[in-house]
Amino acid sequence: MEQNNSKAIILALICTVIVSVAQILLKLGSTKFSLSIDQILNQFYNIPLLFGAGLYAIGAIVFIQAFRLGELSVVYPVMASGYILVTILSFYFLNETISMLDSVGLIAITTGVLFIGVSGKK
Repeated sequence: MEQNNSKAIILALICTVIVSVAQILLKLGSTKFSLSIDQILNQFYNIPLLFGAGLYAIGAIVFIQAFRLGELSVVYPVMASGYILVTILSFYFLNETISMLDSVGLIAITTGVLFIGVSGKK
């Protein structure tokens, strides 16, 4: 199969959005999560946890397709953009703070992802 990094990068970015939302949902569902015997069945009613797990599965399918289309060395680092999205989503939906050091790290990740994205074969 011919490598198409542009399509693969787009799919990897879509996967990143899906998985980032999944991580926020898993965090929200974790407040009601328990592995104790008397609570384990209640996890089937833990809607954020179930949706988060489902989105992770969908994200995996999208990511597999991205791997099929593009170079691994280009597609995989794009997932690092998930750090950026999760940090932003955590700020808005979980009221977490973003420190100056976090901001510097996010800028470094963004720069690295951009460099890797444009460096692969077309």
